Amino acid sequence: MAGEEPTMAMVEYSFSGEVAIVTGAASGIGKAVAHGLAKAGATVALIDRDQKGLASASRELRASVLGLCCDVTQVAEVTQAFGGIRKKLGTVSVLVNSAGMSARIPAELCATFSVGYTLLLNAFR
Repeated sequence: MAGEEPTMAMVEYSFSGEVAIVTGAASGIGKAVAHGLAKAGATVALIDRDQKGLASASRELRASVLGLCCDVTQVAEVTQAFGGIRKKLGTVSVLVNSAGMSARIPAELCATFSVGYTLLLNAFR
């Protein structure tokens, strides 16, 4: 109807008793998803390479969280982090891979940059 604000139906889920891992959890989408999972009852393992941001996000979520500084482009760090999570929190049932990067480059170079960066990441796995 004219003049009414649009609404979005929110479906609430329960993640009570679930263990979730969220990468890129120090900021942005990863942090928001981690908050949502914790609010829905999950125990959340936050993974990010930004130690300061990770500490801040961990404090905000309090008791339902385990924060681990980890660079997800480094296999050894990921292996160690996931092993620690399993040992401390148990079986992981939710994985949200939100780690990413951005670059400020001219639009005409985006495709070249994206392909080059993807190849670089994949070559060193």
